[in-house]
Amino acid sequence: ANGVVIVAGTDAKTAVSFFFVGGPPIASQVMHKFMAWKDFTFPANFTAAQGHIGTNPTATFALAVNQNGTQIGTISISTGGVFTFTTVSGTLKQINTGDRIEVVGPLVPDVTAADVAATLPADWGLL
Repeated sequence: ANGVVIVAGTDAKTAVSFFFVGGPPIASQVMHKFMAWKDFTFPANFTAAQGHIGTNPTATFALAVNQNGTQIGTISISTGGVFTFTTVSGTLKQINTGDRIEVVGPLVPDVTAADVAATLPADWGLL
């Protein structure tokens, strides 16, 4: 089971939060998907993003963040449970109304990793 929560702030900031209970059982599984309801940007390297994993992976676990099927970033989780967030080229990413954002599991699933949650900050004040 998984889910997405979008939390709007009062200062043109928002956060896109998602979770996945258990681990991805198949290669390149779409773990999270949501549709943008408004134009916004993800900051360079998802600055201020947060994550948690219930059971650490046995090897570094990388999740692709895709916009309409094209990778725009990566969420990496170390064997110690440390999250690293990066965007392609280390730049901010513009998301347009109607864009599909997906978080995709690794090509080789880690059967140990389980219960992933992350929050990616977003800003609609820059557009």
